[in-house]
Amino acid sequence: MRARIGMMQFGLRAKKQVTRGGGRRRALVRLALWVIAVVILTNTVVFSGASFTTSSTNPGNVFNGGTLLLLNSGDGQLIVSAPALCPGQSQQATLTLTNAGTVPGDVSVEGVGLSDVPATPALSAVLTLTFTDVDAGADLWSGTMDALTTTTLDTVAPGDSRRYRVTVAYPAGATFPALQGAQTALTLRFSGVSL
Repeated sequence: MRARIGMMQFGLRAKKQVTRGGGRRRALVRLALWVIAVVILTNTVVFSGASFTTSSTNPGNVFNGGTLLLLNSGDGQLIVSAPALCPGQSQQATLTLTNAGTVPGDVSVEGVGLSDVPATPALSAVLTLTFTDVDAGADLWSGTMDALTTTTLDTVAPGDSRRYRVTVAYPAGATFPALQGAQTALTLRFSGVSL
């Protein structure tokens, strides 16, 4: 029995030695594999040329500026004609302004290109000019023809129209002999400013 035990012990020792020697090799192999893995990962992370991008689109975004388009029913035409106006008389005409744009605007009128023959006494300093909102029945501006500068008449929304009556009157009390045969001319310029 002793011999058997001794053999067993010897067998165990031999087994331990084999395990010990193989363990070092396995540890070295593991270390080498670990170093190789670290080198591969380091090269992959540091020297990788891969990049990731993403994009998305929102098509059909169109932006337009608003418009203010003022249409004048008497554009380019003579509005009021009074070739033989005498004291106490008046002449009138009506025109329509329409905002054909997409934004509201303030409509104004300006007197430009005033001319008088003779220059003195000036007929434009005697004749009165009145702008009336036909639908509201309200006078928007009134004064002598030579006093008309730029004056705001109304605010017009997109698609809306305004009718204005323009009246030229020769006051009854202005009976100056020097004004017989005198002439005056004035261009009316209507314009709009968007709000």
